[in-house]
Amino acid sequence: GIGIALMPPADDADPAVDEILAGLAVRNLVENAINHSPDGGLVTVRWDASRLEVVDAGDGMKEEEIGRAAERFFRGANRTSVGSGLGLTIVELCARRMDAELVLANLAPRGFSAMLRFGGRNLEPERKP
Repeated sequence: GIGIALMPPADDADPAVDEILAGLAVRNLVENAINHSPDGGLVTVRWDASRLEVVDAGDGMKEEEIGRAAERFFRGANRTSVGSGLGLTIVELCARRMDAELVLANLAPRGFSAMLRFGGRNLEPERKP
């Protein structure tokens, strides 16, 4: 009962990353999003050369839990009956090996975003003169 929308970039720009690691990360992010979306919800996957983002329609996480979400076996208050608490741990490990950053955020009024930012951890936004 969950829809999945794939939103590729308009300019065919794909991130230059390890395909196996990226595939493993995407699989875990999409699986988490499906597991935390309500029936009839939509999971959206979008990417370009600098990021890959998976957004779900669920309740998100308590703000104080987001910083712990990638810890091994951490499942949080909004956990489902499936899962071991390793999905985001695996994503974080893949991100590090790809020189990427895992960014998690609640969305308003509802939903959750899990994003991999490529090209180095903690990059400053590009500033134009």
